[in-house]
Amino acid sequence: MFRKQIGKASLLTGTISAMLLASACSSGGNSESSPTASTASAPASAASESAAPAQSDINLLAYSEPVTVTMGATIGSGINYAEGESVDDNIHTRLNKEILNIEYQNKFVVEASKFTEKINLAIASNDLPDVLLVGAEQMQKMIKNDQLADLTEIYGDYASAELKRNLEYQNKVSFIPAEVDGKLYGIPAPKDYGNSIPIMYIRQDWLDNLGLKVPATIDELTAVAKAFVENDPDQNGKKDTYAISLESGSNTLAMDAIASAYGAYPSIMVEDQDGKIVYGSTQPAMKEALQKMQELYALGAFDPEFGIKDAAVTAEKVMAGKVGIMFGAFWNPLYPLKQNLENEPNAQWSAFPIPTLDGGEAVPKALPFTNEWIVVRKGFEHPEAIVKSMNLWTDMAISSEPELFPEAQVRWYEALATTHKGLEAHNYAKPFFFDSPFGNLEVGRELRAYKESGDESKLVSAKAKDVLANQIQPGGLQGWAMEKMYYEAEAVLDGYKNLVYPAYVGASTPSMLSKGPTLGKLEVETFTNIIMGASIDTFDDFVAKYHKLGGDQILEEINP
Repeated sequence: MFRKQIGKASLLTGTISAMLLASACSSGGNSESSPTASTASAPASAASESAAPAQSDINLLAYSEPVTVTMGATIGSGINYAEGESVDDNIHTRLNKEILNIEYQNKFVVEASKFTEKINLAIASNDLPDVLLVGAEQMQKMIKNDQLADLTEIYGDYASAELKRNLEYQNKVSFIPAEVDGKLYGIPAPKDYGNSIPIMYIRQDWLDNLGLKVPATIDELTAVAKAFVENDPDQNGKKDTYAISLESGSNTLAMDAIASAYGAYPSIMVEDQDGKIVYGSTQPAMKEALQKMQELYALGAFDPEFGIKDAAVTAEKVMAGKVGIMFGAFWNPLYPLKQNLENEPNAQWSAFPIPTLDGGEAVPKALPFTNEWIVVRKGFEHPEAIVKSMNLWTDMAISSEPELFPEAQVRWYEALATTHKGLEAHNYAKPFFFDSPFGNLEVGRELRAYKESGDESKLVSAKAKDVLANQIQPGGLQGWAMEKMYYEAEAVLDGYKNLVYPAYVGASTPSMLSKGPTLGKLEVETFTNIIMGASIDTFDDFVAKYHKLGGDQILEEINP
């Protein structure tokens, strides 16, 4: 199969795969542990219209009269307020009111688990708040229903340079699904680009106990896996360890890591050598990858019941000290590796690039870093208010050099270090939370430069200073996890020079919607059965069935 190698700063073509990886943790880059510090003092006064930058007569700062914006909000898991705050009145509503004179009011409040359902009902009834956070399919439906404001000029005129720098990462690829006939109907709400890219975490103490080196090739991985299963790596006198954490499904980081060594990229559309879009899971290279995974399963590398265990269950095995290798995301030191150290204080985890066939440069699979967009109800009088709030959030929590509201960043980090410490207050940012796709990468670079040189001038951003002062330097397990994440995991991500993204980006086609569930089930069942010992020729039957049961229709719809 042809490897479409895309540099980090190059254009990603196509539409968002229907099988996007759900983002797990979040903190200026999607780790659910927000930064908690800033030592600078905050100016007392809010920005005013008289201080507006020279950008024609566009006012990027406070309104002279209050502007009300209605929205939908969620409560439940991950939504925690400081004393005296609520879903209607909190640090974000207060800062928007004080600094921009924008008042946010909740048209509805629902449990997070019911948010999608509520939005769908609002779309169907056309009873919409002024601003919504929606997925690609919801956005396409609203565009078709003529329910959304054209944000083309609004974004161009009101988005700050810092907001644009973050949202337009990789040549504005996140805007593609929101553009129809040259008009922009949604503003991307990106997350960290590294959420879906596999990193190899390995028990260094187990390697040391057995006199082994870190595997750089698939053959070395196989040898280490065999030793981790058979040679009592934890030295407890029992044969009770698995080599590699693997959960059910065909879109897992473990499968992605092993498959990429063969040039296989499951569960996404890729380009073949002729430039035609094909399905990665049906390519010949995937058959080779599954054969290797079958070999690993046969030697006991995976939990024999992986096919019925999800990521949460397999994480428990890692926490319990029963697994030696985890192919995970950059934030996994925060969970479940940190929890493993709670149970095994002497455990030693290290982060490395995923293995390849020859020990050369890895080319991992990566999923789009945006799968939600902020949209505005057609007819809303002040659509620019949404962009102004996004400018504020960018300066508060994302930017290393705040462009419009430096005092807001100081106050935000002071709050995270005091009144809002540990509350994950970013989760209810206004209008909605979004992150810098490359923010954690930049913070990691700053922290490593400081560590190597001891020069504090290397710490440019408030977040880097915060992470060092309030999470790494205090030590403890949180300090260990943040060190592991920024000093090691982010360094691995930084070392991946080429990535393979989906070759098609946006809402699902009609055949994806009607045939996708059946095809997805077929894929998971086939891949699971092959790994567990079914004939490798079963793969050929799967490919034939995939095309017959709707795959050909999907490919016809997405190929020009």
